Amino acid sequence: MLTHIKQYKIIAELANNGPMSVYRAMDEDVGSEVVVKVMLPAAKVEEHQKNSFLREISITAMLKHPNIVRFIESGFEKGLLFCVMEYCNGGNLYDTMKQPGRRLEPEEAIPMIRQVLSGLDYAHNASIPSKVENSQIRGIVHRDIKPENILLSYNESGQFNAKISDFGLSKAFHLSNQYGWTRTGDIGGSLAYISKQQIINYKYVKPEVDVWSSAAVLFYMLAGTPPRSGQISFSDILSAPPASIRTYRDDLPQKLAELIDAALDDSEALRFKTAAEFKQELKKFV
Repeated sequence: MLTHIKQYKIIAELANNGPMSVYRAMDEDVGSEVVVKVMLPAAKVEEHQKNSFLREISITAMLKHPNIVRFIESGFEKGLLFCVMEYCNGGNLYDTMKQPGRRLEPEEAIPMIRQVLSGLDYAHNASIPSKVENSQIRGIVHRDIKPENILLSYNESGQFNAKISDFGLSKAFHLSNQYGWTRTGDIGGSLAYISKQQIINYKYVKPEVDVWSSAAVLFYMLAGTPPRSGQISFSDILSAPPASIRTYRDDLPQKLAELIDAALDDSEALRFKTAAEFKQELKKFV
């Protein structure tokens, strides 16, 4: 049983997902709680799983923003690859919302998703190292924005800070397939929170798919269900439009409902190309 990784004393296991375990731990050097992600020895892990974890480490280490989970360190200890990140005391948004029928009001949901959009706007415009002539390129697309990947941290006065986690499916959208991070035919992300465009053109998606997913999370917070729910298949996403928010919340202001429906219309080109644009529109309602 794992009890320590370096100076990090394991307190409890938070999740176990195949080759990876996630622990709440205490940094005994500074006396603060952290999250430690640990991957099984390489011989027991498939190549794409290892690559996903290494990608998450490399991307998170480069991104420094109050609405992105803070990277602390990574390394190799006791035959295990590990990564240490900040601990968010509010858990994830899915856990907050998982009670059946749980819904948030706009005054709580909109500020939360605007913080997510702030983190995305930073990531979509961040300068990151390129393999080409030691140059810098701009832009990371997350590709898996969903309630489980939005963590909440509360201060002593009860104010929250929403933080994006898990960049294991992310990629530099200006690099096409230069990094070799996406295998031909791969589709990533949770089907309830991805647009038709992400399925059609997964390898070459741009920031707008993250904005669509953020709108889907906002829908979920307000309605208690995602805009596409139940047993969803690729064909369902390609053929069926998302539900209207009015189906679940006829009490919302008309303009807000129209904005959410427009943001989730993936029948043709997505309306909002940037996180900043959608964030600005939502400002009208808080």
